[in-house]
Amino acid sequence: MNLRKFFIVLCLSFAFNVKADFEFKLTCELGARIYYIYLVPPKEKKSWYMWVDGLSEYDFDSKIYKSWVRERKKGQKVRVPRLGYKVNSGAFNFPFRTGKLSINRVSLKAYYNIGNISGVCYEGFKKYKKQI
Repeated sequence: MNLRKFFIVLCLSFAFNVKADFEFKLTCELGARIYYIYLVPPKEKKSWYMWVDGLSEYDFDSKIYKSWVRERKKGQKVRVPRLGYKVNSGAFNFPFRTGKLSINRVSLKAYYNIGNISGVCYEGFKKYKKQI
């Protein structure tokens, strides 16, 4: 009987871990700003975001900074804090600058709670052409 319970727990934990493995590279347009966001499971501590202009080349192998203060300069990778980073079936939620950012996993719509700024995300790190 104990072996059966152990097997069930083992199968469930394996299924949970398979679902929890992901890697997303997103380009999010929030208001007039553009962010590159790299998301992996919270336990890996490798998720980051970067404020970009969409036209320049950036070093994706550069250092990841812990403080959102670094975000003031374009091209600085800022770590997504593990504390407050939640992944569920409907959305990614994580601390972003001084508030929280939510990205819907189905529609890729984004919402930043400070200033009620909404936007949209795209898969991959998108390159832009100057419009004006």
